[in-house]
Amino acid sequence: MINQYKRVDVFRCQNRAHAKLGKWVSVYHVLKVKKCYPDGCIYFRWKCRKLNKGETCPRGYKHVGRLCFGCKYFYDEKVAHQLQFVLPEAQRAAFWDDLDRFEDWLSEITSRRQSVWGSIHSVKPHLEQRILGKEKRLTVKGFLLVFRDSYIGQTHFEDFTYAVVSRSLEQKFHFRAGDEVEFNAEVTADRGRIVYNRLRQVEFSRRGEGRDIWREEEIPFLLKTATEFGTQPEKCLYCPYGTLVDVVEQKGGRVFRFRRLFCLKGVSDAATCVVQPLEKIASEGCPDSVKEVAWENVYK
Repeated sequence: MINQYKRVDVFRCQNRAHAKLGKWVSVYHVLKVKKCYPDGCIYFRWKCRKLNKGETCPRGYKHVGRLCFGCKYFYDEKVAHQLQFVLPEAQRAAFWDDLDRFEDWLSEITSRRQSVWGSIHSVKPHLEQRILGKEKRLTVKGFLLVFRDSYIGQTHFEDFTYAVVSRSLEQKFHFRAGDEVEFNAEVTADRGRIVYNRLRQVEFSRRGEGRDIWREEEIPFLLKTATEFGTQPEKCLYCPYGTLVDVVEQKGGRVFRFRRLFCLKGVSDAATCVVQPLEKIASEGCPDSVKEVAWENVYK
């Protein structure tokens, strides 16, 4: 069983709203969020007859926004983007069948307690960012145990899942990569991701090597140095130091919820990141002088 919702090889859309995803959008986003299959994406682009000509706005605004509604110079353009079903024709029937089976299975297990077994791939702080106007606040809600695959009941789920643990539970068990752990948890679906909540009866069949990746005393430093990315490179999503942060933004009397990618190592450019290769060098006994020079280059 794999997570059919998170597949990005099925649909493609040129809507600018998908730019952070490289135009490849997940099945969940298309079918459950935008609901743009099969008609595509439609949105309205706001325009101003004054600003378009380089003239001054009579109300003193620099950009077109919600406060421009009702102005005689304001107008909007309807923009439509055709959704592309990029999966080969011969595979489409199988995809819909697999999706039906996945959703049936998901409906049976969600919001119910299940026995779970898996090997922890990485441990990441569970972060939340709240945005109110220009103010941004990043806080730690707990930790996330990331599994590349796991057994949920009798089902081998061959895709990423996430266990939410409190700071107190992390301090009690000191989870780390390589731990083979079994527990009882409530399984939920969070915007396409499979999440384990309220862990109970935690038992280890094997402990991973090395220390805890994140210690309690490192949290204040982490909040100050974590960097936000405008895109979501795949290598960062699966990196132990890349994490999707839950964002809650209050704007115009409405609350918007989404996720943004943060680097917990403070790297500013994913394209030139060499954190993992440097860690491999360090593990192979590279001289300390070489390590120091290499790490300094990461943050230049």
